[in-house]
Amino acid sequence: MKRILLFLTILGSIFMLSACKNRTYDPIELVSIEEIKSMERINISFMIPFGQDIENVIRDMIADFNEEYPNIRVKIEVVGGYDTLLKEMRIKVAGKNPPTLAIAYPDHVAEYLRADAVLPLTPYIKSNLEGVGYTEEELADFFEEYMFENRSFDDKGTYYSLPFNKSTEVLIYNKDFFDAFKDEISVPRTWQEAEEVSKKIWEIILSGRADNLYDGLKLTEHLKDKNFVPFAYDSNGNLFITATRQWGGKYTERIDNSTGKLLFMENDKSVEAFKYLHDLARYTDPVTGKEMPLFQIPEYWAERYSSNPFKNLQTMFTIGSTAGIRHHVGADSKVRTLGVAPVVYRDEDHKYVIQQGSNIMISKRGNKYERMAAWLLIKHFLKPENTAKFSIETAYFPVRKSALQLPEYQEFLNTPTIEQEIHSQTAKVGIAYRELGFEMFVDPAWAGSAEVRKQVDLAVVSIFSGSKVRSKDDIRQIIKTAYDKALKEISR
Repeated sequence: MKRILLFLTILGSIFMLSACKNRTYDPIELVSIEEIKSMERINISFMIPFGQDIENVIRDMIADFNEEYPNIRVKIEVVGGYDTLLKEMRIKVAGKNPPTLAIAYPDHVAEYLRADAVLPLTPYIKSNLEGVGYTEEELADFFEEYMFENRSFDDKGTYYSLPFNKSTEVLIYNKDFFDAFKDEISVPRTWQEAEEVSKKIWEIILSGRADNLYDGLKLTEHLKDKNFVPFAYDSNGNLFITATRQWGGKYTERIDNSTGKLLFMENDKSVEAFKYLHDLARYTDPVTGKEMPLFQIPEYWAERYSSNPFKNLQTMFTIGSTAGIRHHVGADSKVRTLGVAPVVYRDEDHKYVIQQGSNIMISKRGNKYERMAAWLLIKHFLKPENTAKFSIETAYFPVRKSALQLPEYQEFLNTPTIEQEIHSQTAKVGIAYRELGFEMFVDPAWAGSAEVRKQVDLAVVSIFSGSKVRSKDDIRQIIKTAYDKALKEISR
């Protein structure tokens, strides 16, 4: 009986999805702001993956929006994280019932585009209707690296989304420790310096000189069974993509919205990068023969991120997301003071730092009034004063240049409150990247790029955790396996 019911349920789902495929979306038709304001009520929905703190900031901005548009009711649909957001959106897109607006990574947008579920924003951006479009000057006010990925879904440069919450990576270090031994170590700028600093940190700890640094906590005893490693990296996917670029290689290339080309096996640059990093992880003191790993990934501590090992003094500096820096502090942390600096790089000719974070899109679900209401909400979110507010309160970056010059943002940078201090430091590093000559890069997304990232993430874990991984050939084989699996998935 259960099998019959299951069969009928699946059969019903097939008919339902088939019916959905025959439904069509309304054509794009713009309406004026006056017409929107004349409507009695317009209901739109907005799906977000954020926690309570960020949700509250968004609700505050919607409340401000409703002062001008009291007839537009915005229902926020909160899901737990980006993975869940993608799963929920896939279901809703298949049923032709997505939310009016959604937060989405570029590869998510590419996937929804393949299902013809994303509203092109270019007609709204270019509109001459009063108060609707952006002028050329206003468009130029957005940071170009953020806008590039939002118009990279086709050869025409059509905007299918706009930047919303953006971050990058920084080096986060235990300032107490580095300050205490400033005559012996300094914050590294390159991978080579990071290697030498890591060796020196081992020397300091094993000598017992740091034993009284933490209110009587004897560091040598505390770390005896704690799997100490001086340097860690938070994101395996980001590590693979960035290291490949820093060693002179390429990761992927977008062909069109549905297809891309894998480039990381075209030469041995990825292999060279991870042979070097693997050797850091397996470093053995040449005098004592003692294994003293210099660098590791979170899985070494059975963690998803390196923030917990950092707080527990199991690592002294790590590379992580600017938006996630708040996870490196807290009441449970043994680290009293954080420091923030630019990420390490291989050499002056390869100073790359990845750009990440998500964008905001409108689905094709709504009628012309709902779509315009959604567009007006996006414009509200992305006003200079609102992207500045969002940045100050969440640690993401403003998406518009003029936001950096606003008095409230300058105050945040120059005279932050105690609670804002670490976020202010982080923002300063993000701004400094451009002045320091870093290339703040993004890889254009396409419908299969999420699967490629998944496979290289797993490859990094295999490289660092595999007990039998020894040679360059071993590493090449692991990366080749990731390449083959990714190619198989995107060729389906």
